[in-house]
This record gives sequence, C-alpha cells and structure tokens, in this order.
Amino acid sequence: MFVDEISSDITLLEPVANAAKMSQCWGFADLLWERGDIDSMFEDPGVIFENDRRLLVIGRINGEIRYFAGVKDADGASSVFEIGRFFSVDNALNYARAFLVNEFEFDSINGLRTVRRLRTAS
Repeated sequence: MFVDEISSDITLLEPVANAAKMSQCWGFADLLWERGDIDSMFEDPGVIFENDRRLLVIGRINGEIRYFAGVKDADGASSVFEIGRFFSVDNALNYARAFLVNEFEFDSINGLRTVRRLRTAS
C-alpha cells in the first residue's frame, strides 16, 4: 500500500508529520490528467498532509506517484497550486519537507518532480 511506503522512512516523514496533519486520501483531482483507470485511485489510498496554510496530496495513480500541492487563501481554498509527478517516494517526502516544513515557494523547490500544471496568483 502507498500509505505504508510513505510511512516506512521515519527520518524523512517525521518533520513533515510534525508540520502538517497526515491522513489517508481516496483520490484527488485526477480528472485534471489524461483518462486512466479511475478505480485504481480507490484501491490504494494516497496521503494528504494539511496545515493551516498549505495542502499536499500524494498518491500512486496508474503506476505514477502524482501530487497536488496548494497554498490556501483566506477562505481555505487552494487558489495557487501545482500538480505533477514524483520520481520516487523519497522525492515526494523531500518535496513535502521543502513545501510544508520550510514553506518554500513552488519555483524555489528544485528538481524532485515533473510539473504538469501550475496556477499562480495573478
């Protein structure tokens, strides 16, 4: 299970889990991607990390580690966001640390992922 993969490296997970609440996620915004096996999203839950300012959802969908990262506005919505793919679980957790613990902006987090779509404040 993907949740077990994320939880297996306590050294990488601990600072992220201290900065944001962690829970299971049964699918997310996958309709923004090419068509695929929607059922696969519900067979293997992903992980959502959330705090008052930011949200990161990571899951294995159609064999890829996909993510949604959003910065919350005053209403709690994620009007500034990025979606993409990670190359590995370690990349996902290092990104989570940069995004949630260090609160880096998207363009300040080098490597670790391929960005599919980015929406910034206008």
